[in-house]
Amino acid sequence: MFSPATDIPDLSGKVYIVTGGNSGIGKYTVLHLAQQNAKVYMGARSLQKAKAAIEEIKTKTQRPDLDISILKMDMLELRSIKSAAGEFLSKENRLHGMVNNAGIMAVANGISKDGFEYQWQTNYLSHWLLTFLLTPVMELTATTVPVGTVRIVNVSSSNHKMAPPQGIDFENINLQGPGPSSNPWVRYGQSKLGNYLHALSLHQKLSEKGIWTASLHPGIVDTNLSTNIEMFAISILSSRPVIWLLRRVGFMLSTDQGSWTQLFAIAGRDFGAALSGNYLEPIAKKGTVKMPRGVTSEDLQDRLWKWTESEMKAKGFIDW
Repeated sequence: MFSPATDIPDLSGKVYIVTGGNSGIGKYTVLHLAQQNAKVYMGARSLQKAKAAIEEIKTKTQRPDLDISILKMDMLELRSIKSAAGEFLSKENRLHGMVNNAGIMAVANGISKDGFEYQWQTNYLSHWLLTFLLTPVMELTATTVPVGTVRIVNVSSSNHKMAPPQGIDFENINLQGPGPSSNPWVRYGQSKLGNYLHALSLHQKLSEKGIWTASLHPGIVDTNLSTNIEMFAISILSSRPVIWLLRRVGFMLSTDQGSWTQLFAIAGRDFGAALSGNYLEPIAKKGTVKMPRGVTSEDLQDRLWKWTESEMKAKGFIDW
């Protein structure tokens, strides 16, 4: 089985970004990349929490020399995402990998100041924009290193299955109103299907340039998101809380183990060209995504890319 301690090579001279890197599996992703001597930018909304996370990582690893910087970004403010990309580019001229890890799950309905449902923007849209703005520097980096050194990894979820029947509801993208769209898990599912489709589009556009991509389900991980899993289980099973039971029988992965599949994809020795564009399951295994009836991934990913690009241009976050 994949282990970051033995299956990630020395990463000296390489630069990575991990969004949501100050907590949960993102923090362990930062830890392992930095421990292998990479320079890691920890994407975080709170500078205070990010600084505390960095100190915790250095204490846990007993490595005060780890090269970890903070990249301030608020996933619910697209202007903040563009600013973070600009800040990164003002400091670095190379980027070997992005782990689009930040996410929220089954939260109460809300619309951001940019006009998008919270989960859709946090999980999908902000990562699309950040990746788009940093793709040129990754393309440049890819010309200087072996094929497949530069990688982009999107953290999706097995709950992509809970997306609307058509996969992405372009007529009601924020999934507002009565009916199934009022379920926070449907909104979560759409955002996570978006992560998967985004990775497919990136593979289609970038694989010939030597950049590899993947999306993945990290597993049922024992993090602060477990509360949402418990509430979901209660709602469908009408039973007592199940998180204790999942922990008891070893069904839940530790937070550290929850980071391993994305570490495999972003820096693992055995992640090769044949896996690029694929969906992975824990731990570090190829998985499958079943598309909604009557919909192909090719058509849906193309339509989603065009929709997203048009929205970002209309709002002035990317150029026409």
